[in-house]
Amino acid sequence: MAKQIKKLEDLTPDSNNFNRHTEFGSKLLEDSLRKFGEVTNHEDKGEIKSLSPQMQQVFQNLKPSDTGFQHVLLRIEGRESGFGQCIYQPHLICPTITTGRNTSILAEYPRRILRDEVCKCGTYPQDYLCESDRKLEWLIGMSVPPVMTAQISNQIYLQWLSKIINHE
Repeated sequence: MAKQIKKLEDLTPDSNNFNRHTEFGSKLLEDSLRKFGEVTNHEDKGEIKSLSPQMQQVFQNLKPSDTGFQHVLLRIEGRESGFGQCIYQPHLICPTITTGRNTSILAEYPRRILRDEVCKCGTYPQDYLCESDRKLEWLIGMSVPPVMTAQISNQIYLQWLSKIINHE
């Protein structure tokens, strides 16, 4: 069984990047990312009538492997479009948040992604203040998540800065 990482000090530096492109490295990366089902707000189930006719059609024809509208539209209409419209599957890693949140839907419920789900996917605090939800989505989509930033900063210190400081 793999060692459970509970705090940043438990991480082992991988300065030669030995885990890159290995099954173990891929598992570490996948385990560090959030599956959408872990952040879904199950209190708001949504109603199919609140979706546009195209979104209703997509929702009603979803398969567990569909991650974008293009998969459904190709299958049911024979056309390739909707590449920027995500389908949030509970068993898959959260897709990149974009300002087009209103064009994406959940696979579990007939609704769009909510503000609290956007924050959780991006590892932002739930009370993070922003001028509008659209700007928040843009900010989160264009940012390195805060938790990842902390881990990167810690590794920079451990692998480089601590060695410089110790040699002075």
